This record gives sequence, structure tokens and C-alpha cells, in this order.
Amino acid sequence: MDSPDCPATAVRSLAALTAGQATDTGHVRFPRPGSKRKKRRQRAPSGYITGELRATSESSGGAACPISKTHKRMQDCHDQWHSLTREYHHPGHFRRELNTIIQSLRNVTFILQSEKSNIEGFDSWYEPWREKMRASRVMRWVVESRNRVVKQGDLDAKSEAKAALIAAYWAGDPPKELTKIIGPDGDQKLKLSIDVPPAASTKEQVHELASLPEFFVREGYIELTRRWVDKALPDRELADACAEAYGFMAVMLDDLHEKLGIDHGVAFGSPDGGYLVVERLPHGRLPCMVPREYAVRRLRLSNGATDVGGNRYSFSPNTKQLNKSIKKYGLSDPPPEGWDSVTSMADWCMRNARTILKKDRWHGWYVLLYKGNRQVATEALEARDRPDKMVLMRELAAAIERSGIDGLVEVGDTWQGRLVHDEQGFIVPPALQDDRREALSVVAEDAYGNRRYLISPYRRVGRRIEFDGDPIDLSDTMFANNLQPIRDAWIRMGFKAQQSQDQP
Repeated sequence: MDSPDCPATAVRSLAALTAGQATDTGHVRFPRPGSKRKKRRQRAPSGYITGELRATSESSGGAACPISKTHKRMQDCHDQWHSLTREYHHPGHFRRELNTIIQSLRNVTFILQSEKSNIEGFDSWYEPWREKMRASRVMRWVVESRNRVVKQGDLDAKSEAKAALIAAYWAGDPPKELTKIIGPDGDQKLKLSIDVPPAASTKEQVHELASLPEFFVREGYIELTRRWVDKALPDRELADACAEAYGFMAVMLDDLHEKLGIDHGVAFGSPDGGYLVVERLPHGRLPCMVPREYAVRRLRLSNGATDVGGNRYSFSPNTKQLNKSIKKYGLSDPPPEGWDSVTSMADWCMRNARTILKKDRWHGWYVLLYKGNRQVATEALEARDRPDKMVLMRELAAAIERSGIDGLVEVGDTWQGRLVHDEQGFIVPPALQDDRREALSVVAEDAYGNRRYLISPYRRVGRRIEFDGDPIDLSDTMFANNLQPIRDAWIRMGFKAQQSQDQP
């Protein structure tokens, strides 16, 4: 059975992004889509690490791999790493899993050496790798920690735990553009953060954020973060250090397979019964072992639920699907060409959004992502409430920061309302106002400070959608505060706003 966090369950999306292309992780091969063959799991080549808990040691042609026991222990380490991250917010269990994976990581080299009789020239090959292990602080920590048991006191000295209440899209003070709109009375810090002992339970962390105003309960969520650090490795987070050690040994085993002339890489079992094979991975880590949000746990303040975050679906530009949409909705207006800023796409996107809304009587929430004037992806987002939206925008900002996106167009349905405050002085969102109105909104913005904000209010009359005239340009008076995490990401990426003459 696959680990719940194993990327084998997400092979389809990875294949879609890398089909027929050479990527940063090497060349990718996978079963031809649409095959009518019986769905039977293919065997991965013997030198391949699989993305499942079961090791595959049989050869599918070519030389048999002489280190099948080492492969099995590496897959034990992979499974134990996921167990470690699943227990990240349970201090006692985390320490137990940490000791387990440390023992397994160290035993990889012991098992490898026990199989050396099958490998000619093993000692001369292994000695340079032994020197590299001595030069690596993480690998030295793994070796030295095998002979000791990591105790809670070893973790408490350098580890951190924080409980934060988040009820806004920004950290600290609101952006100056928003302050101009809502006035100085709206200058509220809608994020509260406290430090708690690393060994504190989730219940104890939440208790520290009790007695909150109603606004926070309604609009916010609690974000619990931890960072586990061993005093013997004070500058590294422990799950990341274990993943690095795994990657080091994966690269070492790849080198051995090269020496022996055995095909090697990572084979991920896919739902259609085949394998997706990635021949090279940066630093040897599996895709599921890169830094993730295992250190973060979120709780909905209104009911204590942990399902905060909504859903994101990413699509690459697809000419076939575009032609189907053109035919379905009667879209005949070609997109602008040769533009310098993504803001030139705002009017075109609004025209299409109005056409789609009139036909379907609803419109989803989409973000079109650009590098320069080339669209590279579309994100479809689903959110039930404001906490979901805040998490989604933070996740999208992280994806943008990783991929170098410098422009976007956000299209979706929205509520329009007045600027009103509750009895405690907090803004009442339009969704909770009795006289709210529906509208389509299009926000086009880039990393250089250019932006357009269009809305098109409408009414539902029976089964018809009736728009209140032409779209309204609110670029000078409105500010899409939900995009603030992305603006912050662009600043971290080194982009500098260079407002054009027609921008506010």
C-alpha cells in the first residue's frame, strides 16, 4: 500500500507537466495514455527506487541489481520519513520516529557493505564516498546519532513552536494601498503570534489564543508551526536533515549503478498500472521529500476543524480545450498580442467572463499565470470561506515564488458591499451584509507595479443574468487585498515596482 504522502498518487499531474519534455529532473518516460491494455502493474527496473513501500528487485532486462537489500532499506527510510512528518505535531511520537529513521539511515551503509561481495572493485569505489560522508555535517550527524538515543531534552534547547492567529492576507500592518481606501481607522494588525514551549501539545497552543474578538473567530484560523532541531545539529530542521541524508545515499547508489552499468532512477507507480520513471533527481531526494508544510497545522476557529485550505487545480495551456470553449461559448474575440504588461489582458478576460457567466449562470475562480507575455498555467481555486481563501493565496504565492511567475490575471465571482464596521471596529465583509451585490471581477497585475481592477455587477432575474451596464474600472479606487501574499513573494524575488504613467 502506498504511503498517503507518497507522490505515486499524484503521477498523473506530474506526467501532464513533463510529457515529452526534458526537465530539470531529467528525461521522463511513462506509459502511453489512453492504452486499452489490461491495467497490470509493470515491474520497475531492478536498479530503480520505487515510490511505493514495496521494493522491486527483479530485473526487467539488463544486468540484475546486486544490492536489492540496500534498496529495501532505502524504501524503509522513505516510509519512515513520512511517518516522521505525520507525527510532527506530536512531540513524543515525533521523537520516537526520529530515532527510528536515524537508525535506518545509518544502516543503509552497513547493509550496502554486507552486499559488497557481489561487486567487483567495491572498496575502491566506496572510499571516496566515505570521505564525502565525513565532510558532510548532516551525514556525520546521522553516523554519530546512531550510537545515542535522541531525548526530549536534546530537542527542547533549539526547537521552536509558535501559535498564530491569522485573519488577513498580509503579515503585520495592512498594505499602504489598502490603508488609503479604508482610512487610518482600518489600520489593524490582523495576525497575532505567540511563542510556546516546543513540547507543548496542540491543545495547549490553542489555549494560549483564547478569548478572541468575534471577528477573528468568524474570519480567521489558527496556524500552529513547529521547527524541530537537535542540539547536535543546531542549524538544521530535522525532517529536512533526514531527507538530505536520504538524498545523499540515493545519489551514492546512483553512482554505483552507473559503475555497474545498470539502469537506475526513480520509478513511481501510477494509478493506471504503469510506472513513471524519472532518471535524475536534484540532490537525490524524492519529490515528496522536498520542504513542505508538514511543519504547519491549521485549525478553523469557528469549529476547530483541520480541513483549512480549499482546493487548487493547475492546468497547462491546452489548444484543444481552448477550441472547445470557443465553440461552446461562441468566443470570437482573439486575445491581445504583443503587449508589455499583463494588464492588457484585463478587458479581454472580462468580455469572456461575462459571456461564460451568461451561458452557465455561474463562474469559477481562476488565476492565469504568466512569464512575460506567455501564459504558462491556469489555477482553478475552490474555497468555502475566508480562511480557505487566505491559505490558498499563500500556497499560490509560494508556487509563484518557486517558478518565477511575474504576472497574473484573476477572474471570478465576488460580493460587493459597503465599507462598514462591527461593534468592535472590525470590517464586516460584503458576504455578511444584507444589501450585498454579486459581481464579476478581473484583476490583472504584474511584479512591476502595473495593475487593472475591473468589476461588472449583475443581477439574477429568474434563470437569466442581467449585467448593470458596462464593466467598471476601479483601478484608482480599489485594491485586491487577497493578492498581497503574491506581491510579498514578488518583493522577495527581487522585482521592483515601476509604476507606469496611467497607474494609480
